[in-house]
Amino acid sequence: MYHFYPSVARYHSARAHLLEQMGDKKGALRCYKRLLGELGPGQGEDFLLATKHLSSLLHEREALEEAARYFAEAFDRFEDSVTGEYINLYLELLISLGDNNTALQVICQWCGVQFSGSEDLESNVSELGPEEQLAAFTELLVPEDMAADLQAKLVVVL
Repeated sequence: MYHFYPSVARYHSARAHLLEQMGDKKGALRCYKRLLGELGPGQGEDFLLATKHLSSLLHEREALEEAARYFAEAFDRFEDSVTGEYINLYLELLISLGDNNTALQVICQWCGVQFSGSEDLESNVSELGPEEQLAAFTELLVPEDMAADLQAKLVVVL
């Protein structure tokens, strides 16, 4: 497999956008998927932007699970390029799917939200079910600089 030069990635992105504007959403989906398959290391911003556009098209087709998988891949491959905007979009997909456990994991990993409880709890937490785990924690630590829309999604998830 070869990797696109940034100018070629922009060409494919522009082509997908034009196909979308012309009403060829299926062609735009194919173009974005191909683009994602060809982008390599150092092209995280392009990958996340293409993921955003692809997930928008998938959302229109009500293929939310597929859109969430693309975001999960983007977050795994390009951790340094993830921004609050992409976290917000990924959380919206997960909440729409009713996948609150994954959404909570995303919030904790990417937004710095932490739960605390007694020291005895930490050794036994894996033995508890998800709802029992949440009930066992005594404090929720939310970073002061966390965006309001992400805080609202935290409330929805909890």
